[in-house]
Amino acid sequence: MGINIIAQQTIKCYAPSFKGQIASLVTFEDYISYEYRILDRGIVDENGYITFEADPKKGMKAIIQIQDKSGAIYLDPKTPEYNVSFPLEVENVQKLNGNTVRLVFDNLPKNDLNTLILEFNLRFDYFLYGDTARVMLTASQSKVFQDSLANFTSRTFDIYKDIDNPYFKNYFKYSIASIALYSNRQDPAKNKYIIFETFIKGNPILYHNDAYMSFIKDFYRDALSDVILFDRDKIMFAINKLSSREALDEAMASHYYLKNDVFREFIMVNALMEGYHTTFFERRNMQEILWKIVEDPVSEKHADIAKNVLDFQNKLLIGSDAPQLSWTERNGETVNLRSLRGKHVYLQFWASWNKPSIQEMLIMKKLKEKYGKYVTFVSISLDANPEDYEQFMKNNTQGMDWHFGHYNGDSKILDDYNLRNVPIYFFIDDKGRLKQSPALSPSPNGTYKSIDESFFYLKKKLEPKAEFQIGGRN
Repeated sequence: MGINIIAQQTIKCYAPSFKGQIASLVTFEDYISYEYRILDRGIVDENGYITFEADPKKGMKAIIQIQDKSGAIYLDPKTPEYNVSFPLEVENVQKLNGNTVRLVFDNLPKNDLNTLILEFNLRFDYFLYGDTARVMLTASQSKVFQDSLANFTSRTFDIYKDIDNPYFKNYFKYSIASIALYSNRQDPAKNKYIIFETFIKGNPILYHNDAYMSFIKDFYRDALSDVILFDRDKIMFAINKLSSREALDEAMASHYYLKNDVFREFIMVNALMEGYHTTFFERRNMQEILWKIVEDPVSEKHADIAKNVLDFQNKLLIGSDAPQLSWTERNGETVNLRSLRGKHVYLQFWASWNKPSIQEMLIMKKLKEKYGKYVTFVSISLDANPEDYEQFMKNNTQGMDWHFGHYNGDSKILDDYNLRNVPIYFFIDDKGRLKQSPALSPSPNGTYKSIDESFFYLKKKLEPKAEFQIGGRN
């Protein structure tokens, strides 16, 4: 059932509200691009169970995904089996992405990574927000709070001194460091220097520890635009004018916080990811620098991360390949986008509870009659409950003779197409590449344009031209 053939760990998940749905166990390739890696996946059985298998060599954070919902679990290599329940969140508002559920664990070992992190988080939350006085103390960033944090840190290290789990020790260490980073409002520069000397300088890069990565990204947030860290003119010149990795590296190396070559490249990749969506830097040049890191890295690990960042940045760009997906038609036939190569495809994501989706289907019906010879129409339902989709199909699709399917709870489709709302459309060319992403909708937008215009020009381009006949009527 799973991807891993030989496994050291079993995760038994009880999800009775999701029988028949696809469930995935995933982790992040890195905490810069947040690219998913599937560890295992399968179908929730008729009794509401799904069993995942994993082979963690060291502690790692994983996520169980079912439909649009996800719950975090830390995989401790010393724990052979986990038993968890995946609850159904009942909400008044339908969401397509970002629904986080809290997994319920059964019989966790005393020193399991999840046990330790849950316990520490409770201690830390109480320290920060236990009562009104503590909240005010935290917000004050005063000497009293700094002393209180130092005392909490000392007690925490003492409590866990006998725990030999490196992931957990770094987790609580860098969780505390994240708060300490903002603990001195009176002299933030001095405080930052102390934090660097204590938590960063000379320490290894913990690529897969979520608390460490959160702390590092806070410490170097918006690094390329930080005039305190760098000479911003040199940074902008290196990127926008020279498109030079070497010039950028030289500008960044001038700061005390980035003297180490390997660490500086790591922060450079993160900074190029952050800066990509600002208006200060040329995106194409930033990508050229990332490609140079891919081709000739100081650390091979950074080549992998830079490639993941590039894949993320280029995801759903016009001209890139449309992410693959498959669906089951009303007649039971399985179809996928790859099988439609050679045809132009208008792809709609919709839901039966969304009125604009339904209204625009009526326009799609007319577009299909008008352009069906040149464009293949596909409508994929994102209804959380497949029965709602089936009921809609039974009662409302008369005359809608194009491809229909349900996403079957596959969260990968939501991620691949960055689906946050419905309806949303994509226009795919006959080579499987994105022609419009997202595409114009069937109904006119604010500038009175609809997909009808695009279809008209496509028809004009593809229609055979009539031959001119001398002496006859033309």
